[in-house]
Amino acid sequence: QNWGRIGSGDALSDLPPADRENIRQMERLTAQFAAADRYVFAVPHYNQLVPYELVQYFTAVVRAETTMHFDETGCHGLLR
Repeated sequence: QNWGRIGSGDALSDLPPADRENIRQMERLTAQFAAADRYVFAVPHYNQLVPYELVQYFTAVVRAETTMHFDETGCHGLLR
């Protein structure tokens, strides 16, 4: 519910403190990810599935106009 408020233009300061801290943590993770020169992921690979912790991490750090961009030709990575 609060994520929808941000998407519709509400200010971060209008959210409850816990939600504001969650967003700040995601911003810190994204900045850390974007600043890295290389990535190495050593994770178990069970039954052709990626561990949910890694999926959650990517969900937190992959952000429009920060790590990727959408246009009429599709999705493009912004990290080089």
